[in-house]
Amino acid sequence: MLSEYYPQLRRVLCVVHYTVRGFSVEEGKEIIKTRPQQLSLDEMFQIANSYPQGSESYNEVFDVAVKMFPEDPVANLNASSIALAKGDYASAKRYLDKADTSTAAYQNNLGIYYLLQEDYGNARNAFTSASQMGLEASRQNLDQLQKKIESEKIEIR
Repeated sequence: MLSEYYPQLRRVLCVVHYTVRGFSVEEGKEIIKTRPQQLSLDEMFQIANSYPQGSESYNEVFDVAVKMFPEDPVANLNASSIALAKGDYASAKRYLDKADTSTAAYQNNLGIYYLLQEDYGNARNAFTSASQMGLEASRQNLDQLQKKIESEKIEIR
């Protein structure tokens, strides 16, 4: 009895089903301050986009997003944009190294990074690549870079 019946009686199998409720943007704005681990990356993006682009709150949400999802390529790409705008080139490069290199937005951010580092040849290559992928902002950046090269008579190697 001990070897045949008791093992069957001790075995317990439980199945738990649950649904995770999504947060509204307004709820998320409060939760991100105290419990950001409860938010998904998509919810964080929605919260960020509820603020004016470039505002302090907008930037803070993307800083939290990259801290909570440090390996996510989109979070890193957004964080690189903010770091470039702040002039924090070391962080921008670190974030770019974790971003998805196949996107036009990555190439554009990389071009901005090189431009700010005064590496005009690599900046032109990155802007050209992003432009060929169809990103209008990179075409404008490429035009501005070309004007700078011509007006300052910069020699590209």
